[in-house]
Amino acid sequence: KLTATGTKDATTFLRGDNSFSALPASGITQADMWRTNSNVFKSSSGDITGNWEQVDSDSPGFIGSAMTQSSGIFTFPSTGIYLILAIMYIYPDGNRVFSGHQIKVTTDNSTYSDATDSVQHTTAGLNYINTNSSFILDVTDTSNVKVKLTYVSSGSATVLGTTNSTYTGMTFIRLGDT
Repeated sequence: KLTATGTKDATTFLRGDNSFSALPASGITQADMWRTNSNVFKSSSGDITGNWEQVDSDSPGFIGSAMTQSSGIFTFPSTGIYLILAIMYIYPDGNRVFSGHQIKVTTDNSTYSDATDSVQHTTAGLNYINTNSSFILDVTDTSNVKVKLTYVSSGSATVLGTTNSTYTGMTFIRLGDT
Protein backbone atom coordinates (compact mmCIF):
# COMPACT_ATOMS: atom_id res chain seq x y z
CA LYS A 1 0.00 0.00 0.00
CA LEU A 2 1.64 3.23 -1.09
CA THR A 3 -0.27 5.78 0.96
CA ALA A 4 -1.48 5.93 4.54
CA THR A 5 -5.18 6.11 5.40
CA GLY A 6 -6.25 9.72 5.63
CA THR A 7 -3.22 11.07 3.79
CA LYS A 8 -2.36 11.59 0.17
CA ASP A 9 1.36 11.72 0.85
CA ALA A 10 2.97 9.25 -1.56
CA THR A 11 6.25 9.35 0.38
CA THR A 12 4.94 7.09 3.17
CA PHE A 13 3.87 3.47 3.02
CA LEU A 14 2.23 0.90 5.28
CA ARG A 15 4.65 -1.63 6.79
CA GLY A 16 3.78 -5.24 7.62
CA ASP A 17 3.41 -4.36 11.31
CA ASN A 18 0.76 -1.70 10.43
CA SER A 19 3.12 1.19 11.16
CA PHE A 20 4.03 3.76 8.58
CA SER A 21 7.49 4.44 7.24
CA ALA A 22 8.92 7.02 4.88
CA LEU A 23 10.22 5.86 1.54
CA PRO A 24 13.94 6.48 1.09
CA ALA A 25 14.41 9.96 -0.34
CA SER A 26 17.19 8.83 -2.64
CA GLY A 27 15.84 5.43 -3.68
CA ILE A 28 18.25 2.58 -4.32
CA THR A 29 21.81 3.78 -3.74
CA GLN A 30 23.79 0.70 -4.84
CA ALA A 31 23.26 -1.97 -7.51
CA ASP A 32 25.97 -4.24 -8.93
CA MET A 33 26.22 -7.47 -10.96
CA TRP A 34 29.01 -10.06 -11.13
CA ARG A 35 29.43 -13.29 -13.11
CA THR A 36 31.92 -16.02 -13.86
CA ASN A 37 33.60 -15.50 -17.22
CA SER A 38 34.51 -19.13 -17.97
CA ASN A 39 33.55 -22.68 -17.08
CA VAL A 40 34.80 -24.18 -13.81
CA PHE A 41 34.97 -27.94 -13.27
CA LYS A 42 34.10 -28.97 -9.72
CA SER A 43 34.88 -32.56 -8.70
CA SER A 44 32.72 -32.09 -5.58
CA SER A 45 30.88 -29.37 -3.68
CA GLY A 46 32.94 -26.22 -3.19
CA ASP A 47 33.17 -22.44 -3.40
CA ILE A 48 33.33 -20.64 -6.73
CA THR A 49 36.63 -18.89 -6.08
CA GLY A 50 37.86 -17.74 -9.49
CA ASN A 51 36.94 -16.31 -12.87
CA TRP A 52 34.71 -13.56 -11.43
CA GLU A 53 34.13 -10.33 -13.37
CA GLN A 54 31.79 -7.40 -13.04
CA VAL A 55 29.16 -7.66 -15.79
CA ASP A 56 30.42 -5.59 -18.72
CA SER A 57 28.30 -6.45 -21.78
CA ASP A 58 24.81 -5.54 -22.98
CA SER A 59 24.81 -2.06 -21.38
CA PRO A 60 24.60 -3.06 -17.71
CA GLY A 61 23.32 -0.46 -15.28
CA PHE A 62 25.11 0.18 -12.01
CA ILE A 63 24.32 2.50 -9.14
CA GLY A 64 26.80 3.69 -6.50
CA SER A 65 29.99 1.98 -5.42
CA ALA A 66 30.86 -1.48 -6.72
CA MET A 67 31.17 -4.63 -4.66
CA THR A 68 34.71 -5.93 -4.31
CA GLN A 69 35.66 -9.57 -4.63
CA SER A 70 38.69 -11.63 -3.67
CA SER A 71 38.83 -15.39 -4.36
CA GLY A 72 35.03 -15.43 -4.63
CA ILE A 73 34.40 -13.63 -1.34
CA PHE A 74 32.33 -10.47 -1.86
CA THR A 75 32.72 -7.37 0.31
CA PHE A 76 30.00 -4.72 0.51
CA PRO A 77 30.85 -1.04 -0.18
CA SER A 78 28.64 0.27 2.65
CA THR A 79 26.35 -0.93 5.41
CA GLY A 80 22.65 -1.42 4.70
CA ILE A 81 19.97 -3.95 3.83
CA TYR A 82 20.92 -5.77 0.60
CA LEU A 83 18.97 -8.02 -1.75
CA ILE A 84 21.28 -10.73 -3.11
CA LEU A 85 20.25 -12.70 -6.18
CA ALA A 86 22.24 -15.74 -7.33
CA ILE A 87 22.08 -17.91 -10.42
CA MET A 88 24.10 -20.99 -11.35
CA TYR A 89 24.04 -22.88 -14.66
CA ILE A 90 25.38 -26.42 -14.27
CA TYR A 91 26.27 -29.32 -16.55
CA PRO A 92 26.32 -32.42 -14.26
CA ASP A 93 28.97 -35.04 -14.99
CA GLY A 94 27.17 -38.39 -15.18
CA ASN A 95 24.39 -39.55 -12.90
CA ARG A 96 24.03 -37.23 -9.89
CA VAL A 97 21.33 -37.23 -7.24
CA PHE A 98 21.29 -33.42 -6.97
CA SER A 99 23.18 -30.30 -8.08
CA GLY A 100 22.78 -26.64 -7.23
CA HIS A 101 24.19 -23.77 -5.22
CA GLN A 102 24.18 -21.97 -1.89
CA ILE A 103 24.64 -18.34 -0.95
CA LYS A 104 26.91 -18.47 2.10
CA VAL A 105 27.14 -15.61 4.61
CA THR A 106 29.61 -14.69 7.34
CA THR A 107 29.06 -12.05 10.01
CA ASP A 108 32.51 -12.50 11.60
CA ASN A 109 34.70 -12.63 8.43
CA SER A 110 35.43 -16.27 9.20
CA THR A 111 32.57 -18.71 9.80
CA TYR A 112 30.12 -19.12 6.90
CA SER A 113 26.57 -20.43 7.11
CA ASP A 114 24.18 -21.48 4.36
CA ALA A 115 21.77 -18.59 3.77
CA THR A 116 20.13 -20.37 0.80
CA ASP A 117 20.00 -23.83 -0.75
CA SER A 118 18.85 -24.07 -4.34
CA VAL A 119 19.21 -27.57 -5.76
CA GLN A 120 17.57 -29.73 -8.39
CA HIS A 121 17.27 -33.47 -8.61
CA THR A 122 19.37 -34.76 -11.49
CA THR A 123 19.05 -38.00 -13.39
CA ALA A 124 21.00 -39.75 -16.12
CA GLY A 125 20.44 -37.99 -19.41
CA LEU A 126 19.57 -34.62 -17.88
CA ASN A 127 21.94 -32.29 -19.64
CA TYR A 128 21.81 -28.86 -18.01
CA ILE A 129 20.21 -27.42 -14.88
CA ASN A 130 19.76 -23.86 -13.70
CA THR A 131 19.28 -22.86 -10.05
CA ASN A 132 18.27 -19.47 -8.64
CA SER A 133 18.03 -18.09 -5.12
CA SER A 134 17.68 -14.83 -3.24
CA PHE A 135 18.45 -13.55 0.25
CA ILE A 136 17.98 -10.23 2.05
CA LEU A 137 21.04 -9.52 4.22
CA ASP A 138 21.55 -6.91 6.94
CA VAL A 139 25.11 -5.69 6.42
CA THR A 140 25.98 -4.06 9.74
CA ASP A 141 29.78 -4.14 9.32
CA THR A 142 31.53 -4.15 5.93
CA SER A 143 34.69 -5.67 7.42
CA ASN A 144 32.92 -8.74 8.81
CA VAL A 145 29.72 -9.35 6.79
CA LYS A 146 30.56 -11.04 3.48
CA VAL A 147 29.05 -13.53 1.03
CA LYS A 148 30.20 -16.19 -1.40
CA LEU A 149 28.62 -18.59 -3.90
CA THR A 150 29.11 -22.33 -3.46
CA TYR A 151 28.44 -25.25 -5.81
CA VAL A 152 26.69 -28.15 -4.03
CA SER A 153 26.19 -31.62 -5.46
CA SER A 154 26.39 -35.31 -4.91
CA GLY A 155 29.17 -35.42 -7.50
CA SER A 156 31.14 -33.56 -10.12
CA ALA A 157 29.91 -31.04 -12.68
CA THR A 158 30.94 -28.10 -14.79
CA VAL A 159 29.67 -24.77 -13.49
CA LEU A 160 29.13 -22.78 -16.67
CA GLY A 161 30.39 -19.25 -17.23
CA THR A 162 31.07 -16.92 -20.12
CA THR A 163 32.13 -13.32 -20.54
CA ASN A 164 29.17 -12.45 -22.80
CA SER A 165 26.20 -13.56 -20.69
CA THR A 166 25.45 -14.33 -17.05
CA TYR A 167 25.27 -18.13 -16.68
CA THR A 168 26.56 -18.10 -13.11
CA GLY A 169 26.51 -14.89 -11.12
CA MET A 170 25.32 -12.67 -8.31
CA THR A 171 23.43 -9.37 -8.17
CA PHE A 172 23.61 -7.03 -5.17
CA ILE A 173 21.02 -4.28 -4.56
CA ARG A 174 21.11 -2.04 -1.51
CA LEU A 175 17.47 -1.58 -0.47
CA GLY A 176 17.97 0.82 2.43
CA ASP A 177 19.66 1.60 5.71
CA THR A 178 20.38 -1.02 8.34
